[in-house]
Amino acid sequence: MRGTEYLGLKYLIFILVLFSLPVLSQQYPDQKVHRLLTSGIDNLINQQYEKAEKDFLNLKIDHPELPLGDTYLAATEIIKSYDLGTEFNEEYINSCLEKASITAEKLLEKDNNSLWHIYFQGLIKGYNAYYEAIRERWIRAVQSGISALQIFEGCIGDSIVFYDAYTAVGTYFYWKSRTLESLQWLPFVDDQTSTGIGYLEFSADNFSYNQYLAVNSLIWIYIDLKEYQKAANTARKMLLIYPESRFFKWALARALEEIDRSESIEIYSQILESYGRSSPVNEIIIKHKIAQQYYLQGRKEFTRKLCLEILSKRGAGDYNQHQLKKRFERVEMLLEGLDK
Repeated sequence: MRGTEYLGLKYLIFILVLFSLPVLSQQYPDQKVHRLLTSGIDNLINQQYEKAEKDFLNLKIDHPELPLGDTYLAATEIIKSYDLGTEFNEEYINSCLEKASITAEKLLEKDNNSLWHIYFQGLIKGYNAYYEAIRERWIRAVQSGISALQIFEGCIGDSIVFYDAYTAVGTYFYWKSRTLESLQWLPFVDDQTSTGIGYLEFSADNFSYNQYLAVNSLIWIYIDLKEYQKAANTARKMLLIYPESRFFKWALARALEEIDRSESIEIYSQILESYGRSSPVNEIIIKHKIAQQYYLQGRKEFTRKLCLEILSKRGAGDYNQHQLKKRFERVEMLLEGLDK
């Protein structure tokens, strides 16, 4: 979600699943489950991962009959690793998702008409798709993603209050249609961009556990449509609610690249500071983005300084190098361009 470079298959599956993270838009009937879900999700938005893990572990302990605890423990580990650019604990993630899947199947055996039980199953399949996609295991990612989508569509057909399903399907419809040319091998047929935006706007205008994610999806769509001011205004509104959220700061900084480069640099610098030393990968990505903005402002010495700082990090860990190979190449090109 950090620029148009994320379009394509990886981004398509990422947003399909990420924007369907929390369970259902209607409040879960058990108040303790509702409180733990709300608290855990708020902690995820604010990158308070230890607190989120505590909430979801309590959910698992207090309600072992539900798959939510294991599902969100896996989700927290996935999102934390993605956010910080660290290596995934694959054994732990797969174990949590497998346990959640077994629990969900037991619930479906008891009542296969319950929308909650059906949605639990879709949520787990969605996380499987997301995880396989960010590991670039495309065939399994597509299989799980399409399966999750079919479940979400079923929720839409059954109940209008399942706004989270509208978020997942709406996001999928939009980006599916936007990537038709590069994804001819997938079973996509018609252009559903308008339908996708309509679903998202409907979801964003109605309360749900993950209403903020419908809004986040819309922001990136506005950016894709080059409606940068609209994207920036929407991101600012969400930052009034979640002032420390990197979700919305990344989106705001990207939109501001096209409106106010100096403010874009300021927001990227805030994001960089928020990571501290916890994310060497994102340190390099953000410094590159700032360097690009300096270059476009004609501030060559600032650009050169950042490029040299970035390139000095090359060789700092096998995992980071795998992630950043193309990034380093682009930084080198930017540096070389300063002398032309």
